[in-house]
Amino acid sequence: MQTVPVAQLCAWERGPAPLAGDPPPPDDLIRGGFVPPLPVELGTPRPSLLWGWTIAHRAAELGVAELKVAPAPAEPRAALALCLRLEARSGRYSWEERDALARFAEGRGVPLDAEISLLISGDAGLSETLGHYRTLAPERRRAVSEGAIDLRTAMRLGTLPDQASTLLCAARLSFSARRQILLMLAEVVARDALNTAAAAALTDDVIAADDPLLAARAARMPRLRAMERRVSQIEAVLREEGPFRLSAPPGFEGESFEFAARLARPRDIDRAIAALTRLRGEADELFDLL
Repeated sequence: MQTVPVAQLCAWERGPAPLAGDPPPPDDLIRGGFVPPLPVELGTPRPSLLWGWTIAHRAAELGVAELKVAPAPAEPRAALALCLRLEARSGRYSWEERDALARFAEGRGVPLDAEISLLISGDAGLSETLGHYRTLAPERRRAVSEGAIDLRTAMRLGTLPDQASTLLCAARLSFSARRQILLMLAEVVARDALNTAAAAALTDDVIAADDPLLAARAARMPRLRAMERRVSQIEAVLREEGPFRLSAPPGFEGESFEFAARLARPRDIDRAIAALTRLRGEADELFDLL
């Protein structure tokens, strides 16, 4: 172990961004030298600071003159494992960071074995899942890396245009609702062979709906949309008698409809009776929808 001027450390080559040691420790620990020795490679054409360069840069900003360093293990796998342990973010790297670390490992001939995978992703199957991530289109990779959708969902979106998935990822939806809507719209796009413009228009309609999840289910099941239109037509007939409302249970999964009337004077009762009399003529068809 030795000390190296901080200015010199800041000029050295750096390891990959996910091994920056970011955020650095509190300033008082850096000033007091209470940070681990930074692993360095000195035998390369240009010295390299493998881990902790944000610590070195913060030390420079604080006016610290020197920091302790230690030669990294000569064996590339051992050096990478050391840096990953110092970073201590197993399972908390973004997909973009996992990809960068994997490419760094590959460039040094280090296989993504179970131990290295665990240090990066928290599970032993990083090589397989990363392979799936890399096959995604750029927009889907970005959505996965940002946490808008999970990898498995992104892999199942098929021919859903990026424009549609981007709109849904930007919408204010819960993670679960977004996932379900994406999968349902992907099914509709594939089934109906929708082009990009039609898929985007459908996505806009779903997002604008009072209940986007219910709207996506209706798009996935055309018969449900036809049933909703029929209830709206019957309600329009009732409205000829007054401001009455006829509501079906969500998804027509229930045993009853709801008829709502506002009664402010005796005449309103007569109008409600007239509306219900007209509704009686539609009753058989109406209840067949449930």
